[in-house]
Amino acid sequence: MKRRDFLKSTGVLAGASVVGGVSVARGANASGSDLIKLALVGCGGRGRGALQQRLEVGDNVKVVALADAFEPNAKAAAEAFNQIAGDRADFADGVFWGLDAYKKAIDKCDSVLIATAPGFRPIHFTYAVNAGKHVFMEKPCAVDARGYKMAIAAAKIADEKNLKVVCGYQRHYQNPYIGMVE
Repeated sequence: MKRRDFLKSTGVLAGASVVGGVSVARGANASGSDLIKLALVGCGGRGRGALQQRLEVGDNVKVVALADAFEPNAKAAAEAFNQIAGDRADFADGVFWGLDAYKKAIDKCDSVLIATAPGFRPIHFTYAVNAGKHVFMEKPCAVDARGYKMAIAAAKIADEKNLKVVCGYQRHYQNPYIGMVE
């Protein structure tokens, strides 16, 4: 299965997926509506690509926040996704930049796409999980021992909170790779 096909079929975090007998869409937000409020943290090339793939799923998702450490990245992503997402873009007051921008974006959403530089991912992942958000996170999840320990601790909390976490390990979902492992 190609990465794009996997992302479409799983809806990255929600859609109509069922994980462990629980509908991810049903638990994707506290308000109980079918709308999934999504934030992108990391507005560079991979982040924009991941958000584009997520929007291609076509389910009831609204992009409510964009965050990046750098102002030009955040503004360029906002301009691009205002055109691409149409009525599924609602981040007029949700474009943030700076080293704490991730907090502002995560606080506005139900589900977060994390595509930041890998050294920051454990920090962003931990914040998202502590805030009760479902997470799609690009690989690698950590690049050093401290980050690894943070990510493992956050993953345990995510399990306890029944949060859904998906990592972008494309080869793990490719049929030839799965066949080789089997």
